[in-house]
Parts: sequence; C-alpha cells; structure tokens
Amino acid sequence: MAAPTDPKPVAGAQHDAPETSDFPWLDLLAASWSPVSVRQHSMAFGDDPNQTLIAFLPKEAQPGPWAYFLFGGGWTSGSPRLWSWAGNWFAHHGIPAVLGGYRLAPDHLFPEQLDDALAGFSFALAHAKELGIEGRPAVLAGASAGGHLVALSALQIARDALKPEAGDPLVRADALLLVNAPLDFPTAHTPEGKGAIESLTGHKPPWPEADALTWLTAQPLSADAIPPTMLIQGKVDELVAPVAAEHFAAAVNALAPGRANVVHAPWREHTDLTRLFLDKDPELSARVLDWLRSVPHPRS
Repeated sequence: MAAPTDPKPVAGAQHDAPETSDFPWLDLLAASWSPVSVRQHSMAFGDDPNQTLIAFLPKEAQPGPWAYFLFGGGWTSGSPRLWSWAGNWFAHHGIPAVLGGYRLAPDHLFPEQLDDALAGFSFALAHAKELGIEGRPAVLAGASAGGHLVALSALQIARDALKPEAGDPLVRADALLLVNAPLDFPTAHTPEGKGAIESLTGHKPPWPEADALTWLTAQPLSADAIPPTMLIQGKVDELVAPVAAEHFAAAVNALAPGRANVVHAPWREHTDLTRLFLDKDPELSARVLDWLRSVPHPRS
C-alpha cells in the first residue's frame, strides 16, 4: 500500500471545470444537485490526474461515521467529480464523505486500481483532522466497480492485519457499504460484464486475482476481520447478477454469523443505483442512513 504523501493545493469550495464520461447521465448528475450546506475540498494523493480526492463536508455534521466512497463505471470511466452527487448525498444527510479516485483500465491494469483505493483511503486517514473526520468510524463505500474495489480494500486490510509484523492498525474500516457491486466474477454472465472485467485484468476468465469472493474464501480470516457489511442490490440487474451479493454475504456470514445483510432494492437497471443517492427511494435511503448512523466507533 502506498504511503500517504503531502497534499497538493486544496481547491476549497470552488468547482473545477466539468469533465465528460462515457455515460452521459453522469455528466448530467455531476452538474445537478449541489446543496449549499456542503463544503468541498480537493486534494491529490499521487501524480496521475485520477489519483485525487474530493471531500464533501456538511457545515453541520451529525455524530456518526464518515464515508470513503469509490465511484463506478466499469473500472474504465468516471471520476470523483463526475460522482459528486453521491458525495453531496452523504454530506446533505450530515455524514462527511471523501470520494476517492483511481487510475482507469485498460491503460492501467489490476491491481493498480486497488493500490489507489488503499492509498487514497490511507491518505484521507492521515489528514483526518484537516478533513473533519478525526475520531469518526470509517465506512468504506462504493457503487458498482467502486464497490468491488472497496470490498477488496477491506479484505487486503484484513490480510495485512494477519502479518506477524502488524501492530496496532492505523488503516482500518469499521463498516462496508456495497451498492450493485460485482463481487462474484463467475456470475458476470453478460457480455458487457465479462468485457469490463477483461479490461480490468487484461485477460479472459477466470479472474481469481481480482475476484472478491475468491479473496474472501481463499485465506483464513478471523471472525472480526470483516466489518459489518450492507450490500444493496437491484432485484433485476442486467449487468451484475443479484445472486453475487447473496454469495458474498453468505461467505461473510459463514465467517461471522449476521455480519452481512443484503437489501434487495426495487431497481431494474444497473444504473438505477443512482436512485439511492438522489433520495428517489425514500424508504431505502432511510434504511441505509439508519444503518450508517449505527456504525460503532472504531474497534479496539
């Protein structure tokens, strides 16, 4: 895991020039909801343009956790700026959020995305006081490809804790929020899903080196290694099979009964996950927020 570096200049509350993506709906959302109750700060944790963080800080934060969120886009598209509406959602509800960037495939192949996910999370923790997240429980959260990367991040942190030289962990996650995340690659049965994984790994199946379920079951972990996990999955998802969330949750619960909870959302399209972060499903949003606010303080 890359060590945190000194931050690049902070951009304050100003907005950078708009970006574009392969998904026009992201461009529209990035320019939409930006509540006045939210302050934004931009920082860089590496030299690549994608190695950036944007902190979304509520002017009146509520007690509870902060979230480190990774965006989706099939590992090949997207940025923290284009997913600013997700950061706004957390902060609008009183939860500080830091949106992390990572280098994109196919120019950068796995595990570079995971390296960036861990480096960005570590960087945010190293600047916790500056970002207003000091002393709060840390939630690793992500949507689609970002959910896959934060799941692997939590597993890598758990693996590192098993090393003989590991002392008191400075980097750890206290909860996982995974939204429409591809966590069981063999169930990626659609051509589009398989194509995205091939772009990430640079080769055809199988993909054990990047499969979250394989990571979870391949190395013995202690019962407390994996934090409380909420998985949100559309009932009908044309890209990520809903059963993937069930498989991952079952493996977590076999290790620690009751640790993982799957919520089947009333969505039909993979990109309907945006409904959560736009409060289009109030009952679901309330359930997720209640769960987030129940995350306990860092484990001793």
